[in-house]
Amino acid sequence: MVAVYCFLEKIPYACLIDRTAAQLSILRRNSLGQQQSLIYSINDIDTVTVIRNVRRGRPCSTNVCLKSGGRSRLMSYQSCAAQHQVADRITTFLQNP
Repeated sequence: MVAVYCFLEKIPYACLIDRTAAQLSILRRNSLGQQQSLIYSINDIDTVTVIRNVRRGRPCSTNVCLKSGGRSRLMSYQSCAAQHQVADRITTFLQNP
């Protein structure tokens, strides 16, 4: 059985978690239409956090924090409440084998 969670934002941005492949993929497109894929092993992920921003027009941003200390933005164009829901779903998914 493959467990998958995916979401889309206002901009071309998606997240895909695949327990069978043991990876989290972040898919994005920039304003020029170029696609970027970031793929992380589930074992390399430390936490998924929502950070309140004090500058720019986005009130919050959600980041994937890696055990190595690296960080990658997951989403930032949704409401803080929606981002907390996504972060909680991903955290629950990662904690349950």
